[in-house]
Amino acid sequence: MPSPAPRRTRLRSTLSLFTVAGLAATGAAAIAVTGAAPATAAPASPVATCPADGHAPPLGHFPLFTDTGVAVYAGGDYTVTGAAAESEGLLLVAGDASFAKTSGGVFNVGTAGYGSGIVPPAGGQMLAVGGDLTTSNGTSVHVGANLAGGGAVDVGGSAAGASIDSFGGPVRSSLGAATATSPNTGFGSLIESTSAALAATADTDDVTTSGNTVRFASTTERDLYVFSIAASTLGTKPEVVFDLASDAPVLVNVTGASLTWAPNFFADDAGRFDGPSGANFGEWSSRILWNLDEATSVTLGTNGQLIGSVLAPVADADVSTSTNGRLLVGGDLTVSGSGVEHHNYPWSGGEGLECSPEPTTPEEVVPPVDPETPTTPLTPVEPGTPVSPETPEEPATPGESNVTPEQPGTPAGSTTETSAAGAEKADLASTGFEATGIAVLAAALLAGAGALLAIARRRRRA
Repeated sequence: MPSPAPRRTRLRSTLSLFTVAGLAATGAAAIAVTGAAPATAAPASPVATCPADGHAPPLGHFPLFTDTGVAVYAGGDYTVTGAAAESEGLLLVAGDASFAKTSGGVFNVGTAGYGSGIVPPAGGQMLAVGGDLTTSNGTSVHVGANLAGGGAVDVGGSAAGASIDSFGGPVRSSLGAATATSPNTGFGSLIESTSAALAATADTDDVTTSGNTVRFASTTERDLYVFSIAASTLGTKPEVVFDLASDAPVLVNVTGASLTWAPNFFADDAGRFDGPSGANFGEWSSRILWNLDEATSVTLGTNGQLIGSVLAPVADADVSTSTNGRLLVGGDLTVSGSGVEHHNYPWSGGEGLECSPEPTTPEEVVPPVDPETPTTPLTPVEPGTPVSPETPEEPATPGESNVTPEQPGTPAGSTTETSAAGAEKADLASTGFEATGIAVLAAALLAGAGALLAIARRRRRA
């Protein structure tokens, strides 16, 4: 078991292994999308950095930071039903995507009316579907609302008749699966490798249970806390308590082929932290990873807040609770429930699941860092100053849209074509960047990303 560490020192790559590198190829026919009024007056674009270590934001209403990593992944089909509300961050679907809320209404993708504020860049890819995209029951998909420039949608198959509002972002269909999901084609194989490597990591501490409560505790400061628990045990414990000596990330390896779990209480030694207005909500959501390497069936719900990322690379999953982290499922993913949302909190433990503001093509899976082996951290990218409300507001009523309704004079159900030109010039001007400035900034970021990746590789070989 690793010896106590006087302070937290863990390798933090600023480059995500699983990120979006630009938009899909041009030349595909634009599809008809629902014509709607622009989003409510958007704030300045989020800063092109990730939150600093230990400073993940609580839930709020506005975009704050940039993350190009995959927030939600379905290796099979992705289905929205019931009264599910939104999916923050990049949504990547290898199969078909069906948005069919029972009573219709808006389903937000990319940005959220009440979320982490860690979102893809304005105009960047926010919804990528390898197969067909359909909407029904009066459901409309809003992509990139509250960002000047909206969000990009790439579809490998057909999106004919789908109701989509991208707020000026490009919408492309008939691209073919590989192009639509590029550069994350094959993402399922990458998360299988990552999950297997994490599952092989030795436990640092033991789990205890009592009544309805499972407790993850350690009096030793570590760089990474690792616990194991059987799915059959975890599924009977709706109350979760963490009592740890340091603020290091937490890996929980859940063993077994099937998990049915409806958590409704998360706390630490200072008290409950799963209240959406809690100051520590974001920090705990970014620290915890539930790794279900063996599971083929996962059911999570109902209508609560699940804290932490979920990695289930070979499972079909039914989710009827709000999730806070990454939600990466290798099979079919069905999202339902009343007002259920996904809030994008990248995992602070890294391994390709961390936040990355710079798009880069995935190249390899980095094995877990041995807590016993000291590492020299890379120099992190300095974060910008977030515009965060001092007191987070309570979420809006489930199912409410976070955008302005259509302007008078716009017939319901009217359609318009979305071109790659994006938003009108008046909307783009509100971002504070002209096209030339954006190109220069993008080139600088990519150059810096390449340099950091080279440094990381040399250190690993060393």
